[in-house]
Amino acid sequence: MELQQVAEIISGRTFKHGVKEFDDWTHAVVQIRDVFKNPHASGIAWGQLSKSLFDRKVTSQELKKNDILVIAKGMQKTAILLGDIPFPTIVNQHFFIIRVKDTNTVHPEFLQHFLNSEISQQWLLDNSSGQHQNTMSKTVLSQLEVPTVPLEQQISMAEFAKFMSKEISDHQTAIAKLEDHLNSMFLRISDEDALQENSFN
Repeated sequence: MELQQVAEIISGRTFKHGVKEFDDWTHAVVQIRDVFKNPHASGIAWGQLSKSLFDRKVTSQELKKNDILVIAKGMQKTAILLGDIPFPTIVNQHFFIIRVKDTNTVHPEFLQHFLNSEISQQWLLDNSSGQHQNTMSKTVLSQLEVPTVPLEQQISMAEFAKFMSKEISDHQTAIAKLEDHLNSMFLRISDEDALQENSFN
């Protein structure tokens, strides 16, 4: 079945001239710069969001717990499952909000992991367009085929996917630290050689 059959898909608010900040703000705004794009450790930097002033028209776009944000712009269409929202928040035009219609039919966390899977990411990328930067339309996202899986199995798969994602994230962090140590070692050697050369000049 298509994604639009099991979830409401809401476009982010368009900001033609960027997000204007206000001291007497009503809503925070999520932009691409505020997102950790690693699908195995994705999230939002809530503390750095811009704060702006809106009227009541944004009510339908306010983020809710269990919403899934999907990045529309760029080569990676990262999906982020939201927990508790710390303050009234909306997203800009570079996101879509996916809101599951019936959580007794589709488990939000299962859907998030499915959206981040290689098969989904490749399909979304292949069906999106853009000469300078790949951009996904609401129509394309709506037509993504979601597998029909019993709810208990969805929950089980989501738990396993969450565990594996943490393992992958931890390994990526460890690898990054080892690479830093390796690069630092050769950087120190280069610095020592430079000091020795200067001492003879």
